[in-house]
Amino acid sequence: MSRPAELCISEASALAPLSARGPNRGSFQDETGIDRVMHGENGKDTAMETPHVFVNRKKVEFEHSPVTAADLLTRAGFAGSEWDLLQLQGEGDPTGGTLLLANQTIPLKNGQHFRVIPGNRTFGDR
Repeated sequence: MSRPAELCISEASALAPLSARGPNRGSFQDETGIDRVMHGENGKDTAMETPHVFVNRKKVEFEHSPVTAADLLTRAGFAGSEWDLLQLQGEGDPTGGTLLLANQTIPLKNGQHFRVIPGNRTFGDR
């Protein structure tokens, strides 16, 4: 079974080395599936990963890092100041996470996990 020529050409260009793609070509996904952003000056290209994290198990992408905890909450869809943000040491963090302040700067790494919980929680208190 033969494939259409357009498909073969687009597959070949997607796997082409970064230097063959030209400067300032925008974002793309490399052959390993990692989202990347192209930046280039004077014909020199470099690839930078587009940071993505997980907030309450939902993938949230950013254009840059670091961000503030308030920015992360807003991007994840949690408006207002009634939410607490916890940084986890992986999805199954037995400690429950580390509380982050709204104005605290967070250097993002791909795959980091965060949990958002109500700030007025009273779990188990009577």
